[in-house]
Amino acid sequence: VMDDNSLVMDKGEIVTNRRDFIKDYLGKKEVILLTKVPFKTKEGDVIGLVGIARNITENYEFEQEQKLISKVIDSLSASKNLKQGLSDTIQTISEYFNFDFAQAWEVGMIDGDLKELVSYKKQENVSIDPEIINAISSKKLPKTVLESQNSEISPGLESSSILMGVPIIFDKKVIQVLTFYGKNRDREVDVIKDVLNRLCLQISSDIQRKITESQLNNLFKYSPNLIAVIGMDGYMKKVSPSFTKIFGYSEEELLTT
Repeated sequence: VMDDNSLVMDKGEIVTNRRDFIKDYLGKKEVILLTKVPFKTKEGDVIGLVGIARNITENYEFEQEQKLISKVIDSLSASKNLKQGLSDTIQTISEYFNFDFAQAWEVGMIDGDLKELVSYKKQENVSIDPEIINAISSKKLPKTVLESQNSEISPGLESSSILMGVPIIFDKKVIQVLTFYGKNRDREVDVIKDVLNRLCLQISSDIQRKITESQLNNLFKYSPNLIAVIGMDGYMKKVSPSFTKIFGYSEEELLTT
């Protein structure tokens, strides 16, 4: 903010609507649009400068949030399967919020039990407090989120840290739980919580679509029944493994007959 004061006063250069990042006395990140012009006498001598800093933090955060949502939705659409899609999702979110560790939990269709599907760690050598590890490994936090169907913040952490769980809800049911841990957060807890809630609401239908695709793929792959996809030309385009098992032909042979 102060570095170019001499350029403005010595050389008469003008700074117009430059975006700068600063931190307030609490360490919270703020975004400003900075304008500086030289202050001159009638004779044209520069005797100072006039500076205006407009706080655009709210607008900037909204813009970045929309980019985050768009990026996550695009990666989910492009992912080959649910596991890859969730892996990309928690990594993208973690990089956005500077989280150190994240997990995606699968909710069992029959028993509703939680199972870790994928995880993300910012750096392998990052040390995580044993209490955090215990809260995660014991499934205490994701279970609380599953039962409450609301975002939950784990208490008792250092003021700069955050451990939270967020539900992904589709058709009034929790279909996934995401948990995140950050040792040094750069945003207020309420801001992080609100953004994650809006994000999970936006991507819930995409996650459900990936879950459905995964279930259909498993049905196709593991069913003992003969399942085939037949094109308009009458030839088989895809066959389940049961065809090979029963008839002894390879998939390639079956698709060329």
